[in-house]
Amino acid sequence: MAIVLRGAFSSRLVLWSAHLGAQSHCKQEGIAVVAGMIGKGLFIKGELHGEEDLIVEGTVEGTITMQKSLTIESGGKIKADITTESITIRGEMEGNLTARDKISIQNGGRLIGDMTAPRIEVEDGAYYKGRIEMVESGGGAPNAMLSRRSTS
Repeated sequence: MAIVLRGAFSSRLVLWSAHLGAQSHCKQEGIAVVAGMIGKGLFIKGELHGEEDLIVEGTVEGTITMQKSLTIESGGKIKADITTESITIRGEMEGNLTARDKISIQNGGRLIGDMTAPRIEVEDGAYYKGRIEMVESGGGAPNAMLSRRSTS
């Protein structure tokens, strides 16, 4: 079930989905189950928690903890510490990232902050300033430590 938030929020916000009932209904009706979205023009300040994928096209400040993936689209801006399965950055991000699988900064994406993940990808045309800590899959001990200033 998609979670679409519209308006201004300034307090603690918990993202959730009616996982069982909504997905069963959607499957019966032939409706695709998609990620939650924070749309353009939306500003959220506080804590975001969720069990589904999340796409950010607006602005978020605070902390974000997701069980699945997070995508910051072009035009999206996040100033937060993030813990998630995987993250794709096409917009702007300031804060520290921890991913259980992969962090990807794509062409045009900007990140200022530290990254910790088993797999990290920085595409040509992306900007990055911070530290990288590569960990073994499953959150094991670090297997490499790199310091980088920028990639562009």
